[in-house]
Amino acid sequence: MYLAKVIIEGISHFFLRESYRKDDIWCFRDLFSFGPDPSVFIRYPGGNSFYIDEAVEEGVLREGGIYDENEVEQLLMAFVDPYIRDVVDRFCRPLSRKLSKLGVDDKRRIAEEIHIFDRRRLHYLRYGAIDQGRIYKAPDKIFRILLDKSRDELEQYFLSEERVLQSRELKQYIYVIFNIQRYFTELSARLAPAALPTAKVDDRFVEEICALDGDQGFWIGLDRDDRIHPYLRRYLTGYFDNQWPENRASEEYIRRFVNEHRTYRPPASQRTKMEVASTLFGVSWEDLRSMSQRELTRLYRKKAHELHPDKGGEQEKFVDLTELYKALSERNK
Repeated sequence: MYLAKVIIEGISHFFLRESYRKDDIWCFRDLFSFGPDPSVFIRYPGGNSFYIDEAVEEGVLREGGIYDENEVEQLLMAFVDPYIRDVVDRFCRPLSRKLSKLGVDDKRRIAEEIHIFDRRRLHYLRYGAIDQGRIYKAPDKIFRILLDKSRDELEQYFLSEERVLQSRELKQYIYVIFNIQRYFTELSARLAPAALPTAKVDDRFVEEICALDGDQGFWIGLDRDDRIHPYLRRYLTGYFDNQWPENRASEEYIRRFVNEHRTYRPPASQRTKMEVASTLFGVSWEDLRSMSQRELTRLYRKKAHELHPDKGGEQEKFVDLTELYKALSERNK
């Protein structure tokens, strides 16, 4: 069983569902509807205890399901009174289960049955890597949780897991899971997608989301109509309503680029360094020295964008600019 959240006329409704196998296809069915507020089915007999209303068990049995009281309690734990939930969490820690070792058949099923889109999503949520080049080198055991689930249960699982993502990371996450990087040869595609041409990235994203929406193999076991599925709409809004994360990835990209293209240069005289810095930054040496770190960083990012080789700039000037910025930043510490 799993708890599903569905938006109906703008209001969240919750359902107890289960995945089941029918003609070699994983389907799902509703076992009980909690409506907008599952907490109304939680009873408090006194003390620090609670139980689930008998109506839930009766409803599940009526639909032909198997009722597991402990499982249902865990699924509804987020709706339990916070004080009682805290007490229960302290004294009733769930027993850790040691998973059996993956067999040959399990590995085969993971390779054959798990859709690449699901694999990318889970890989990012576990490792946070923009570059998905090593996705098939990830241990098979992390993907075991995706087996034996209907498409609906998988989407509800990812809805829950994606809650850990902050808004500033959401656009990057969507860029990765739709594998937009494969359309670009620039190094920034694997490290700092914010540096790529915005319109081209947007166009590729729209193409990919339309392709997934039309992938019948992905949606098997789930009823569809002609509109884009609500499970995909969240990625459309998440992508276009959010910005790329702060320049951490961009700075890492620049650092790696400089390291890979650095060559030995004899130390320049102080006057030569001042002249070069003034030329590259476009302001006098005195102005550079008097800038705060925030002002210096803002100017550096502007000039780095102009001088970047991917933007038609000269590699040597780009490296010089970055090294001068590091030297000036050290003086500001």
